[in-house]
Formats: sequence, C-alpha cells, structure tokens
Amino acid sequence: LPYAQLRQEYFAWIDTRVQDRRSTSQMNSESRGAALFVVVNSEDDRRPGVIEPLRARQVAQAPELLAVEVTIHRAMACNWDVSVLLYDRNTRRRVATLRAVADVRTEPYSVLALDAKRQASGELVVGSLWAVSNCTSTWNGQRLRMDRIGSGGSRLLLERDLEAQLQENEKVVVKEGQVRFLYNGAVGDGDILSTEIVANYRVTGDTVTREPPIAMTRAGFLAEWLRKNPEALPGFEKGIEWGVVSECGGSPASWEIEVRSRETAARQFFRIAGERASQLRMAAVNDSKDTACRESETLFFNTLVQPLPE
Repeated sequence: LPYAQLRQEYFAWIDTRVQDRRSTSQMNSESRGAALFVVVNSEDDRRPGVIEPLRARQVAQAPELLAVEVTIHRAMACNWDVSVLLYDRNTRRRVATLRAVADVRTEPYSVLALDAKRQASGELVVGSLWAVSNCTSTWNGQRLRMDRIGSGGSRLLLERDLEAQLQENEKVVVKEGQVRFLYNGAVGDGDILSTEIVANYRVTGDTVTREPPIAMTRAGFLAEWLRKNPEALPGFEKGIEWGVVSECGGSPASWEIEVRSRETAARQFFRIAGERASQLRMAAVNDSKDTACRESETLFFNTLVQPLPE
C-alpha cells in the first residue's frame, strides 16, 4: 500500500477499537495475534510500513482526553513517523490528529511532549513538541506547534522550527490562555552547546503572542535575542565564542558579556539587565568594553549558564 493509505487504514482500525473501549495493550495484542499489521519484533525489523506498539499518553491538564501515540516506520533504523490521535474519553470520538507537519513526504518526526487544557471558551488548546526522527545525533531539528480544538474541528494556531538539542527533558504545559514550551536551545558555542529556553505564549482567541521569559539563563536569552536581531553580530549563526564577562551593578543589576563571531571575527559587548528570567532585557550593545564594569573569571558560569529564578 502507499504510505498515506496504510496510515489512513491503520488510523481507522484504531478508531473502531477505541470506540469498543479497548486499551492500547489490547489493540497491540490483537494486531500481533491476527497479523493485521507487521509489528516490529526486533531492532533489525524496522522496514518501511512496520508499526511500533501503540502507546497511551497522559494529557496532564485534560483528563477528558485519551491520547494514542502511533508510530509507523518510514525507512530502516530510526526513521519513524509519529502521530498522536486524540479522543474524547466519553464519546470515544477522535477529535484531532496531531503531527509535526501534515505532509507525509517530509522528514518524519517523533513527539517529545504534549499537553492540553480546556479553555473558558469551551475549546481545547493543545501544545506539542516534536523532534526529527534519527538515532545518530541529538541535533536533528525540533518543532513546536499549537492547535485549538472545538466543535468545528481542529485548527493550527502556531508552528515553529527550533534550533534545539534533544536531551529528553523537554516539556509542554498548557494553562488558561497560556502555552509554555521548555526545550534546550542551541547557543552556538563549543563550551555551552545548549541551554534552557522557554517559548511562552499568550493565547487570545486565535492570536498567539510570545511573552517573557524567553530563556532561563543569560546565555539562552542572548542566543534568542540574536536570532531576532542577527545584524547585531554578523555571522553569529555560524558559531560564537565567549569573551570577558563583567558585572556592571545598577538597579536592576546588569552584566556585560563579550561575544565574538567565529565566521566574521566581529566582536560586540552585550549588556543584559535583570536578575530574574522574566526580567531579562538587552540594556545596551557596544563596540567596546565599558570600563565601569568589573570583569571576573569566576562570573562566567554563574552569569551565563546558571538557571535564574523566574
């Protein structure tokens, strides 16, 4: 069968079993026993079209949902394609099909984390975090998305590709009017490969707005700020090197961080103010060091990579 047709028929089979109130373990037993689908039995048996056992996922903020993780192999080794089918726990009707991207011709993704919560409007908001399926590296690309589910079906609110490292501590939390993604964003430095990034969004109707904090460390804040303002350090996306870190005092307290581009050798001094993650802001960007700031080698770790209180 063509892959898209195989996936469609498999989803329809799962729908009927959920309607019959069967658990994922019962469905796995049935598919193996009746040879309805080719189920993976070993690390070497991962041919295109082979399925992994179904997995039930907990949706912390939406106990009224049943979530079934479906994995179908697209190629050998770790090239698996994951979808999450969401069902109303009472009616057993499928209310949404979550995937990193809709097009089956794209790179297959695995789901890292998801959460959902019913909003005051009665609709569900779902946040999910995905990674490109691959066993050879932790730097294959990630993607976040937000969906709204209502009586008219589901609709996409936001999707965004991320420069992130897979560390298996990724998290999504959905609250009333808010979706938060926690992941390990790339920094671009050989000493600090990645750090804790927060993609915190306010959801008002179908409008999504990013809010502070954007990172839990100053290194993460600076990396995210440079992605939005690449002209501040030409060539930063090809890698950076840290220079001197200095304490500048003031109220709120601020720190000056020297950063060099590996590609262009451009150098700038970034002054970041704030002692809490939600208060961090770029106070100044200068071509030269502020002589009023006190440099110290012991400031490097505490200033750049020590997680801050929110």
